[in-house]
Amino acid sequence: MSSEDIDQFNKTMAASLGASGLKGDFDDKLIFAEPLIFTSFVDACKGHDASYRGVKDVAELSGVLES
Repeated sequence: MSSEDIDQFNKTMAASLGASGLKGDFDDKLIFAEPLIFTSFVDACKGHDASYRGVKDVAELSGVLES
């Protein structure tokens, strides 16, 4: 993937969020933070209410998937 492809993806993603009305609820740095993985089941597997959030720790995600 080229840097132009990544830039175009980011622009398309931001435009889609804006069109959906969600753009105002998120900071671009959160939306495009690496790794770009979002899930609701990590919290649910820990006994919390399922909330759709970005995964910050791949090891945490891996542990949940292995469980």
